Amino acid sequence: MLEFTEEQRLIRSEIENLCADFEDEYWREKDRNAEYPMDFVQTLGDHGWLGTVIPEEYGGAGLDTLEASIILEEIVASGAGFNGSMACHGAMFIPRSLINYGSEEMKEEYLPKVASGEELMQCFALTEPNAGFDSTAITTRAEKEGDHYVINGQKTWCSRLHASDYMVLVARTTPKEEVDKKTDGMSLFLVDINDAKAQDAIDADEIEKNIRAAVPSYEVWFEDLEVPAENLIGEEGRGFHQVMDGLNEERVVIAAEAVGLARRRIRRRTGGVRPPDRVESGDSTPPRRSVRPDDQRSEHHVPGRQSVQRGQRRRRGGERLRLHGSRGGLGGDGRRRPDARRLRRRDGVRRRTLLP
Repeated sequence: MLEFTEEQRLIRSEIENLCADFEDEYWREKDRNAEYPMDFVQTLGDHGWLGTVIPEEYGGAGLDTLEASIILEEIVASGAGFNGSMACHGAMFIPRSLINYGSEEMKEEYLPKVASGEELMQCFALTEPNAGFDSTAITTRAEKEGDHYVINGQKTWCSRLHASDYMVLVARTTPKEEVDKKTDGMSLFLVDINDAKAQDAIDADEIEKNIRAAVPSYEVWFEDLEVPAENLIGEEGRGFHQVMDGLNEERVVIAAEAVGLARRRIRRRTGGVRPPDRVESGDSTPPRRSVRPDDQRSEHHVPGRQSVQRGQRRRRGGERLRLHGSRGGLGGDGRRRPDARRLRRRDGVRRRTLLP
């Protein structure tokens, strides 16, 4: 059986403590009112967790997919559900393209602010209404004109647009019919959303959904949006290959979130929590059965959990992070608070100066 390291268990514990301040009623209210949980996201940012996958040299925690998955699984299992994880999971994979392929100037300009939570990079624009699951069939165009690109087209299912400062957008710089391989001719761009609004070059409609109402998704239209040429991420025409890094990351963390949802359900069941009485027919819900001893351990024995962990470990590379003790601050109630920026490496690996 795959087991977490001591350091990874520490991360889980600290995220659990942070999430304890956001109780079930908080999440029910956010879902009922279709209200984005910005204060929860800001709390994660204040403690450095939005910079989980961002390298230490740019102010991040320098962690990887496995730790990101641990964090998101714990958020969901806390009772936040997908409203909690989807409110912030973009921070775990959207910056990956910039980290891996962005210029040094782009990394230095944007990543520190994203890592600190000062600015949010949580919107990803790939899917189009007429492309379906075939990402190579997108038709949004980016045409080079002097020192900038002009972008026209339509995207759909762009989540967290309203709560993001930057969007990573995929567009065709060469039409599909003009390339030898359909995966060529696509490019990635970093779009400043406020600048796009100032140009009056972006419009959006919220998509009506039946789930995770607190985290809206949008259809987005671009008309003559000018993006500086230096905001091209990586090599022009190689965007499909570059974006797969982020998409593979997303698949892993979503699997972990599903495990967290299963854990939450098992915890409620084995903890004897009963739903409200039924009132339609005057009958009440039958009492729950007593909890058998073997049920007490079932929350962490969710079917498929080991497969998710194996996938997480395959995705990661290099040395595993070791935490040099718990460095979280104390909250007003005396509970230790997590802070990703206080994590550092040891055993001869890079160290990070501790915050005062």
